[in-house]
Amino acid sequence: YDSLDSHVSFTLDRDLVGPFHLSYQIPSLSVNHKSYVESKDPFVLGGWLTDYQCDGAEHVDHVKSRRCPTGSTCSKDRLYSLVAASGAFRPCGLVALSMFTDTFELTNTDDGTNITLDQRDVAPPGDEAIYGSKFVKEGSHFTLEGVRSWLHNGPLYEHFKAWYRTSPSATVRNLWARFDRPLKAGSYQVRFPENDAIWTDAWISMKTPKKFVILSQAHILGNFGACKVMGCLCIAMCCIQVALIIVFLNVAFL
Repeated sequence: YDSLDSHVSFTLDRDLVGPFHLSYQIPSLSVNHKSYVESKDPFVLGGWLTDYQCDGAEHVDHVKSRRCPTGSTCSKDRLYSLVAASGAFRPCGLVALSMFTDTFELTNTDDGTNITLDQRDVAPPGDEAIYGSKFVKEGSHFTLEGVRSWLHNGPLYEHFKAWYRTSPSATVRNLWARFDRPLKAGSYQVRFPENDAIWTDAWISMKTPKKFVILSQAHILGNFGACKVMGCLCIAMCCIQVALIIVFLNVAFL
């Protein structure tokens, strides 16, 4: 989907059982460059072995110039609106500045049922030990070193923790929500209450820039598609090993 889309539709031809994961994927981003990875708030992640800094991405004006360079879409950019309302850009850095802030709603269009998406705990559980001592809660907001943060307590904070773990590749894919209820066969829509334009207007390096929302069945070993691929690979490797055993056992008779 792109910034002009309000929703995407899909149809299930059979019932599916949960649990499910709803994820977003953004391709062709320069997020694995050293200068980007190290552009994080030094107070949040800094240490004697790290060299994080926020040069060029530390003030509200820096967010405005990068998130809405034309100035015409600033009121529609969710992250800039949050930063402008707080009056300061903490946590700072390019990683925080580029945070993905689109939101999703899932609806069964046959009966109008809205499916509740659980956005809790989408970041690795150990991450709270890193951030919990740095972000001080004050009502619905946080403060960093006494400065009011643009981050709100709740889903936004969870998505921030997931985003702050930068991708090693040029494709970013993060979990956005979970839900357990089964999905009946029928028609569905994924709606975008928040759909920031900067991604498809400027940041995604593709001829036809698109963002992706992915619905997958969860499994203890990963999604079902991944399990099937890994199973096929294991069978193929076993067949190769059996062939090699036959060859080596017959070498002495050649």
